[in-house]
Amino acid sequence: TDGIFGAKTVSALEVFLNTHWDAASTADDKLVASGNWSCDRTTRALQRYLDSHGDEAGLEKQELSVDGDFGAASTKALQTYLNMHWEDAAFQSDKLSVDGEFGALTVKALQT
Repeated sequence: TDGIFGAKTVSALEVFLNTHWDAASTADDKLVASGNWSCDRTTRALQRYLDSHGDEAGLEKQELSVDGDFGAASTKALQTYLNMHWEDAAFQSDKLSVDGEFGALTVKALQT
């Protein structure tokens, strides 16, 4: 866990999304583990996964926009989801601050 959102982290995320494909996409063909975050399909798949787990991502009655733009709302949903699963994502004792900043601490939790 180095906190760098590089190709290795993106590839691992793509593998995770592929194993949860029913919640991550409406398409039949899964992601190619390319390690390319700028791939719109990877971003949308993560947004769709978080949206389908809305209660765990702090979304309650609102939907996450599945638009390929992983901005502050998507990042907050990811941070909330990681906090809800902190026993799996913990690399430190304190949970993440849900601030919408996709920084090194969020990446480290994602890498764990």
